Amino acid sequence: AKDYNLFVLYDVVQPSADTEGKVAVGNDASFGNYSIGDKLPANSGNVLVVGGSLTYTSGRVYNGNVVYGNSTNLPISAVSIDGDLINDNPINFASAITYLENLSITLASYSVSGTTTYQWTGLTLEGTDPYLNVFEVDGADLTASTSMTINVPNGSAVLVNISGDDISWSGGLTVTGTAISNVLYNFYEAQNMTISGIDVRGSILAPFTHVNFVAGVQNGQMICKSLEGSGQFNNTKFVGNIPVRNITNIATLTSVMEEETNSGNNSGSATVAVNGNGTDTGTGSGSGSESGGETWEKVDSFLEGQIVWSMTYASDGSILVGTWGGAIYQSNVNGTDFSRINNGMTVGFIWSLLVKDDYFFAGTEQGVYRYDGSEWTKLGLDGKDVRSLVESNGKIYAAVWGGGIYVSSNNGETWAAITTGGILEYAAIQDIAVSSDGKIYAATLGLGVCVSSDGGESWTKLEVGYDYIWSIGITSGNVIFAGTYGSGLYASNDAGATWYKVDLDAHYVYDITMDSNNNVYVSTLLGGVYVTSNNGASFESEGMSGFGVSSMLTTGDAENVSLMVGTSDGSIYKKVDGSTTDVDGEEDELPTEFRLDQNYPNPFNPSTTIQFAIPEAGNYKLIVYNILGERVTTLVNSELSAGTHKIVFNASHYASGVYIYQLVGKNLSMTKKMVLLK
Repeated sequence: AKDYNLFVLYDVVQPSADTEGKVAVGNDASFGNYSIGDKLPANSGNVLVVGGSLTYTSGRVYNGNVVYGNSTNLPISAVSIDGDLINDNPINFASAITYLENLSITLASYSVSGTTTYQWTGLTLEGTDPYLNVFEVDGADLTASTSMTINVPNGSAVLVNISGDDISWSGGLTVTGTAISNVLYNFYEAQNMTISGIDVRGSILAPFTHVNFVAGVQNGQMICKSLEGSGQFNNTKFVGNIPVRNITNIATLTSVMEEETNSGNNSGSATVAVNGNGTDTGTGSGSGSESGGETWEKVDSFLEGQIVWSMTYASDGSILVGTWGGAIYQSNVNGTDFSRINNGMTVGFIWSLLVKDDYFFAGTEQGVYRYDGSEWTKLGLDGKDVRSLVESNGKIYAAVWGGGIYVSSNNGETWAAITTGGILEYAAIQDIAVSSDGKIYAATLGLGVCVSSDGGESWTKLEVGYDYIWSIGITSGNVIFAGTYGSGLYASNDAGATWYKVDLDAHYVYDITMDSNNNVYVSTLLGGVYVTSNNGASFESEGMSGFGVSSMLTTGDAENVSLMVGTSDGSIYKKVDGSTTDVDGEEDELPTEFRLDQNYPNPFNPSTTIQFAIPEAGNYKLIVYNILGERVTTLVNSELSAGTHKIVFNASHYASGVYIYQLVGKNLSMTKKMVLLK
């Protein structure tokens, strides 16, 4: 359903309305005085798909084809079609029904993270998480309310789970902070819903619901069981990141071969929990990473809920960390023992940190602050949501969410807007980067990547292929990487003139950084860290899947590169070498045969050691699977010398159960079972 502005599982009857995007109907559809697809680009393929019979009395289908499954009154002169009229069934609506019903039930079980207040016939939903805010709303309160206000951080996703089986929705609806393309209303119980006199700002998931959209407009996607009325659907797609960790599948009884005589044993459906393995949703490995045999160790932890949002190095080698919650911490010169250095600063987010001329700069939702070693001073850009700070040629550039880009040539004493009157003046700018030749690149949610070659006097939108860009990074060779919010990773090696999509198993890329060897690291919130050494031709996992990696930091010379990450639970981890080591003094001679030993201890909680022997050097993998045969993590994937090796597997982020570990090499495959018992 993701490509459709309107996706109805069964029947539709809509007189006198329009849908700006694509429409799909599972059974029968009746349209009159109706336009479809007028906001789509030309040659958009199948714009209207009807699985059953289509009756279309007047109107137009723009920019593509009309497809029907059973019968239709078309073609007629009162209905114009830009494409072809085709008799076909390109969508498996039966599978769509199962999937969308299961998805709605699964999302309904998500833990509430925001607050919902019903007062004086008004609903107020307040959230503070910069990634995902989940709310629960009583359908009776929604029916009785005359207004709803949602207030969350800029760029965050919103899931509103709404209970109740018979709902009316009207009145005012305001979404502040995030874009409406990040908002999803999940009606997981409703059988009937009436919508009237409202601008629904966001997308609706209501696979069990007959919707009577009497009048009004929706700026988002409508997914429902059946639909009637004259509501209008504007072409705004849902792009928010709501990870699906476990899917609840429902098997429904469709026929009876033999009647069960025990009345207490009769049921129309059964609920089964199935582990999901979707993109960006892997569970985490503790000490073992997913590539190359590296391991990770925890360096420090801050207060619960202090998401580590930004990290940088000070000139003395200490580390600065900025968090959700407005705290800034500094380590000692060894990168340990963090202490808070901004007590009294009343801000909520430390989006960006920059070190320049022995000053520390912090970009916050209240503007820019500067630290001289003894106190923090609030500089300009008062009240502006500063998401990114970068230095180039002695100047500091500040990206403002919804407010353009500013530059300072005097360490923040004064600031000048460099996007006034241009396409970026009010853009949601999340990140900026400056190439070695002085070009400024801005990553925006809604305008994609924009570039200026003249210091910000003029800007050009680049055709990346996706317009929701969260992060951007540039190598010393000016290869540009753009991490998107919803469509993976893109790259360009010609200053942004052309782009190609990188083969990376992640949809949401939150951070990009480079080391001194031009290795490029990208992170996803739940998928962990990936690295490429060949400008994106191939990526390998560095581990940390399931840990909620929210920021990264790398430094060091070409011979001594280190990588650290911050997580959404307020922790700092460092990648360390040595997860594959020789067994001390146990075997001095080289083994003469391959051997995979039983892990010890077994059962274990949470760590265990896996030892194996290889008589010849080569490339070997040590992979862990769950009992369903799904890959959990790859502990080793590297060239190993002949000998006996061992690796520690930390399963602190896994559920109890039986796991299988497999040693793989040339003409080699050996497996054993182990038991995690918590």
